Amino acid sequence: MRPISLRRFIALGMICLSTVGCLVIWATEPIRRPKARPKDIYSDDILSYSFFQRPVLTSKCTRQLQFWTNSNVNGYSDDAIRFHCPGVPCEASIIANTNISTTKVSDGVVFFPEAKWSWKKMHSARPRGQKWVFFSRESPSMISPGVIPPKKYYNDSYDYIMTYRQGSDFLVEFGHYDETRPEVRADDDRNWATKKKNIVIGPAADYQFATWQRGNFIKELQEFVPIDTYEACIDSKPCTESEGFEEKVRSYKFSLALDISRCRDFITEQFFVSLASGTVPIVDGPAREDYERVGPPNSFIHVNDFTSVHELADYIKLLDGNDELYNRFFDWKKLGTVVSIKMADLFATENICPIFLRMHEDEMKIGTDVTTNRKVPDWDEWWWNSCSY
Repeated sequence: MRPISLRRFIALGMICLSTVGCLVIWATEPIRRPKARPKDIYSDDILSYSFFQRPVLTSKCTRQLQFWTNSNVNGYSDDAIRFHCPGVPCEASIIANTNISTTKVSDGVVFFPEAKWSWKKMHSARPRGQKWVFFSRESPSMISPGVIPPKKYYNDSYDYIMTYRQGSDFLVEFGHYDETRPEVRADDDRNWATKKKNIVIGPAADYQFATWQRGNFIKELQEFVPIDTYEACIDSKPCTESEGFEEKVRSYKFSLALDISRCRDFITEQFFVSLASGTVPIVDGPAREDYERVGPPNSFIHVNDFTSVHELADYIKLLDGNDELYNRFFDWKKLGTVVSIKMADLFATENICPIFLRMHEDEMKIGTDVTTNRKVPDWDEWWWNSCSY
C-alpha cells in the first residue's frame, strides 16, 4: 500500500465527513518492480551511493588516477602529468608508482599485471568511492594469478575492466579495421605480388614463451616451404615495433602471425602489422570468428582451416604460384584501412580520458536515485577458462 499521488488525489477528491477533517482516499496500486536482467557472464554487485552528498565540481578541482606499476608507462612517473578531458570539468592527473600513500589520495587506481600488491593492504588504504581498474594487454596464461582478487574480495575489488577481451568496459585494442577510410581507390588493379620475392617470414622456432607448441609447428612447416625468421629485436620491444620491421616484411607474401597464447579475443599486433605491411597473415590463436570480427574480410589464412601442416603448405604454394588468387586477399583495401595500435598510443591522454569520464559520470550519480552497477566478471569463465593451454 502507498499514498495516492497528488494528481489522482485531486481527481478523486475528498469526502468531508465533518468540520473537523476529511477522509483521504488511499491508492492500492501494486508497486511495479523492474524486470530481472538476463543472466550473463557477469554478476552484478549493486552499489548505492544515495547516502553520499552530490559533489560540487568546479574547474579548479582535480581527479587523480594512480597507475599501480613499477614500469615506465608512456612517460608517466611519480611526477604528476596533468591534462584536461572532454566532458570532465575537473583537471585529470596521473601518477605512476606503487606507493600506498598515493593510493590513499587517488580517485582511481589502474592495476598493471606485472606489479605486485597485497589485497589486504590495498583494501585497507582504499578511500570510499575510489574506482579500481583491472588492466591487462596480456593473456591469462602470461600473467600472475595474483592479479585476480581472492574470494574474500572477489566482488568488491575491480569496478572497471580494461583488457583485450570483448565485454570489457575499456577495450584494449592491438588494432582494428576502419571501414570509413578505403586504403586504395575502387579501380586500383595493381598486382600485390609484384616485388615480393620471398614467401614466408615468421618468429624463430626456438622462441620459449609460447604456451602451445608453436615452435614445432614452424619447424614442421619449414619442411615444405622456406621460412625466414625475424631479426633480433631491440630494447625489449615486440619485434613488430622494432625499427625497419614493416619494411622488411613488405618483401614477403606471407607472415606467420602466430600468437603465443590461444585465448578468445587475443589477437595481437602481429596480425595487424602484417596486414598493414601488405602481406597475408597466417594466423593461429583464437577461433576464425574472432579474427573476422576485428579484421578485414578475406584477408588472412587460419591454420585451423587445414587438416595438416602439409595441406597448409600446399595452399601456400598454390597462392605463391597464382597471382590472381593471391590478389583476392587484398580486395579489402578498397573498402577500408587497417590501424595498428602500439603500447605508447594506448596510453596517450586521449585514450585514458574515457576512464576519467566514466569516473565523473559515476560520481555525478551520487546523491541521486540512480545506482551504479559494479561489473564483476566470473573470473573462471570469463578470464582463466578463455584459453586453451
